[in-house]
Amino acid sequence: MKTDQTQPPNTARLPLTGIRVLDLTSVIMGPYATMILGEMGADVIKVEAPEGDTTRGSGPYRNKGMAAMFLAVNRNKRSVVLDLKTEAGRASLADLVATADVFVHNMRDGAAAKLALDFASISARKPDIVYVAARGFKSGGPYEGLPAYDDIIQGACGIGAEMGHLFGEPAYPPFIMADKTCGLFVANAIMMALFRRERTGVGANVEVPMFEAMSSYTLVDSLFAGNFHPDGGTPKGADSCAPGYPRGRSKDRRPYKTKNGYMASMPYQDKHFAALFRISGRDDLAADPRFQTQQSRLTHIDAMYTMLAEVFASRTTEEWLAPLNAAGVPAMKMNSLEDLFTEPQLQASDLVQATQHPSEGMLRSVGVPIYFADVPAPPRTPAPRLGQHTDEVLKK
Repeated sequence: MKTDQTQPPNTARLPLTGIRVLDLTSVIMGPYATMILGEMGADVIKVEAPEGDTTRGSGPYRNKGMAAMFLAVNRNKRSVVLDLKTEAGRASLADLVATADVFVHNMRDGAAAKLALDFASISARKPDIVYVAARGFKSGGPYEGLPAYDDIIQGACGIGAEMGHLFGEPAYPPFIMADKTCGLFVANAIMMALFRRERTGVGANVEVPMFEAMSSYTLVDSLFAGNFHPDGGTPKGADSCAPGYPRGRSKDRRPYKTKNGYMASMPYQDKHFAALFRISGRDDLAADPRFQTQQSRLTHIDAMYTMLAEVFASRTTEEWLAPLNAAGVPAMKMNSLEDLFTEPQLQASDLVQATQHPSEGMLRSVGVPIYFADVPAPPRTPAPRLGQHTDEVLKK
């Protein structure tokens, strides 16, 4: 893990240098999106209420208001405290809007309109603004305005139910998938709108709803036979047009136990299986019609995973990795979260760095995995203390 305590002085080649983002989001979804923009050079001004983003109190901390979850998604930003319930606070924000390229928030429509933060009010101040509302549910639908957090959306979009195929009852994976995935949607939406504005001069009113975004995400692979509408007839290789990805639902799809631990391997193409059977000396499996084509393997998915578990259990992880990698069969050792700090590939890419925070001491910083050839190392400025940059930004 590389130690980087200085900010590179020249950021001119970063793709978003010169773009100012007013970030009125909180928790994870919006802040994750704007952190990515900040690492790519944008001037992200995080506008916080006097009590600050709620994640400032979420998780372990060394100093109050600088908890783990806040540190994780608020690098590369400047914090400005404004009480938008006051006329003075709204006036200061209006002045900032006039200087901004992007305005992003995760308030409900009613709350935004009450504070004159709706699109009509903001675009009146800056006609070419890229205005992005990160919501739980798309406006105009029956769920408009309902509160939405990660677990709510994971349950609503089918992830919880699909996990039930593996565990016997609905469950959530141990990651805040919805917030982080939707943050990527928000970042992409902002970039699309900025690109259009660059070509046309026209701003944008953009909505990114979590439920719709995660339903889209879930159905990419899980729609499967459901890609075929029932009115067109049931496709070959399926019993119906019902959605559901058999490989994802298989209880036997799991890390493979070896003689000394676990490993991850995913032979996928016919040539991968041919190489695996050759390396393992299992000519009998090579001749088994169930495992000879991608379609036959999918049809016999549970038998395939049972077979792979039996094969991989015969050697140590190290005894498998070298020949499999040499043959081009996808395989990796099974890493824990702790292992990621010393993983050679991640060290080579400087993904995780040790950084010195002015008030919080030594921290770990996880970068944005987007690498521009002519920008050796994007700067990572530390997450700001509450209101740290108020005077600087408002020039008081």
